[in-house]
Order: sequence, then structure tokens, then C-alpha cells
Amino acid sequence: IFVVKKDGYQNQRNAPDGYQSGDAISKRASSVTGRVEFGNNAAGGNYWINDGRGKQYTLGYVRDLDQATQDQLSRLVDTGDKVTVKGTMKTWKDGTASFDNSQPISIYKTR
Repeated sequence: IFVVKKDGYQNQRNAPDGYQSGDAISKRASSVTGRVEFGNNAAGGNYWINDGRGKQYTLGYVRDLDQATQDQLSRLVDTGDKVTVKGTMKTWKDGTASFDNSQPISIYKTR
């Protein structure tokens, strides 16, 4: 188990494209089981959990994560271990969702 702690976006210049803190239509405690993946988009390198049913939930952008957390997430990407992520989920009007960047996220290996 480890906890991803993110500082949050200090200003909109550091936020991913399209991110506006006021746009989320809901926030709720959530748990997602799947595999951690890594990729890049216009906003930069990021980690997400893929639930295996076509949904991906952002865990954090590289620029917002310390090196130790990046190393742990990279190991999970490399091993393909199944994990459960618990945290506060934000959902936007377009249906996209990500874990709240201002709250801790707990990640547990699943058997």
C-alpha cells in the first residue's frame, strides 16, 4: 500500500488542458480496481488506472508527483499488477473522471 499525495494545481497554467476546478459536477469517495498505466497527452505525462471495462481514471501528472511516487507507480506499470485505488473521484459534465488532485489516494495490490 502507498498513498499518492499531490499538491494540487497552484494555477491554471499547471493544470491539464481543459481542467477547471469549478467544472466538476460531482465529488464522491470511490474505489476502482484495475491496472496502472502511463501515457502522455497534451497536458503531459500521466498515470491512470484502467478498470478493464474501457474506463480510465487519472491518478496524477508527472509534474505533480514526487520521484518516489513516480517510481512506485512505474513499478506497478511494469509488473501489470492488479490494484485497487481508493480516493475522492471528480466527475465532469462530459463523463470524464479523475481522482481529486487535492486529496490523498491509497493504492492497494489486489490478489
